[in-house]
Amino acid sequence: MERVKSAIKKEEYFKDVESVRKAASWIKINLTEDEITAWRQLRNPLAHGRFDLDYGSPTDIQDKLNQAARVANIVNKFVLAIIGYEGIYRDYSSVNYPTCDFRLVA
Repeated sequence: MERVKSAIKKEEYFKDVESVRKAASWIKINLTEDEITAWRQLRNPLAHGRFDLDYGSPTDIQDKLNQAARVANIVNKFVLAIIGYEGIYRDYSSVNYPTCDFRLVA
């Protein structure tokens, strides 16, 4: 937890693309490869000024919405871990919003 706080305060800063994975391991949560990929794909254009809303097709728009939902799920997992919650939660990043069991990893 101290490492995460330090990173938030910019005392310890990671520039590489694995920073979200590192932070997750520090607070003992699992992130799926789909979540990591979505974070990487959405973060890069937003952070580097190449963000465009003209996707051209409904399928492309839905793909971006799905990526955003996966990134929101990452934030949800971080918040649950930070407040010390373990138990059931609704996974809004998956179709039909399944109820899942949230546990910190040992």
